Amino acid sequence: IPKTPLWKRCVQYTDILGKRLLKKIRLQYLQDNLEQRRTARSSNLLSLCRPTISLDPIL
Repeated sequence: IPKTPLWKRCVQYTDILGKRLLKKIRLQYLQDNLEQRRTARSSNLLSLCRPTISLDPIL
């Protein structure tokens, strides 16, 4: 656990770390992680793969 990115964010708050603060740190970590993945070079948005909305026929 001590080497995970989420735990590294929690280390500075170990003396006051509670359920609420942990949830807050986790949410911020997830938002930051999503933003990093969105801005990565290898990231593809679905709108780029399918520019128009249409129904796919089921064969």
